[in-house]
Amino acid sequence: MVIINEKPYVVSLDVKALLRGWCSLYDFTLPPPSVFTFIRRDLFGMLCQIFPDVLFLQTDELREGIKLLTTQTTLPCVTMAPLFFRQDYYCGVTRTVNRNLEDSPTSAPVRQSSMERKAKEVALFLRGAREIALVDDVIFSGQQISEVISHLQNEGIKVSHVYAGIVIGEGKRRLERDFGLTPQGAYYFDEVIDEICERDFFPGVPQSGRSFAEDIEVGLPYILPFGLPTKWASIPEKWAYEFSRFCLNLTIALFEAVEEASNKPVRCSDLERKVFSLPTNRKRFVTELKKLL
Repeated sequence: MVIINEKPYVVSLDVKALLRGWCSLYDFTLPPPSVFTFIRRDLFGMLCQIFPDVLFLQTDELREGIKLLTTQTTLPCVTMAPLFFRQDYYCGVTRTVNRNLEDSPTSAPVRQSSMERKAKEVALFLRGAREIALVDDVIFSGQQISEVISHLQNEGIKVSHVYAGIVIGEGKRRLERDFGLTPQGAYYFDEVIDEICERDFFPGVPQSGRSFAEDIEVGLPYILPFGLPTKWASIPEKWAYEFSRFCLNLTIALFEAVEEASNKPVRCSDLERKVFSLPTNRKRFVTELKKLL
């Protein structure tokens, strides 16, 4: 485990890995590595103007860290983060918001029902086993993973180990207090300004943003005009507009690179993760993004 004592702004870099999977499924070609190098360099530079300490963590680092941690157990591993750890069984949850960008008043029972169903599926998958290790990408507040653990317990499944790519002190203390579990992470931060997945700044990338309560296949990225960069990503109010425009331009450059590599346009209907308030038809995605600038 790497322990970081400073209080950084942490970004886990997942856009390239997510786009690789999308390109394979939707018959597009992933742009060359240099495209992602330039985009991440620019994103890092912008964030360094906003925050005193910015740390980027690569997907491969987190994957390898989680893989190493899971070698410590012979228990079945149930993953909440298939991008970072693909093994045994997936048990995921999602955060949903309504049209007013508030946590959806209907999301709690829907999420509870979903998690109850997932817990029952895990019980069936285990075929009598009653003890597991639970794997996640990031444990921040610990709220979501605590809900999952509670539902698994209701099905008679004991969570004996929790592993993650990134563990934040707040979540660690919550799991220790509520379940007597000390999560182990490839990286541990006692405090952070925030921890954000790179995808949440890039509309159209798979899994980008919070899910729309009326259609969870639609995402609200953490930038204007879709989401709330100040509340969801700790971007200071004075930077919210400029940072959002910056991310829109980076997203345009990214999808133009996909189009160039693929020799065909990316249409809104091609997106695995549709974008709130944008068309879902065959209009060119980049053209719709440019209208927002």
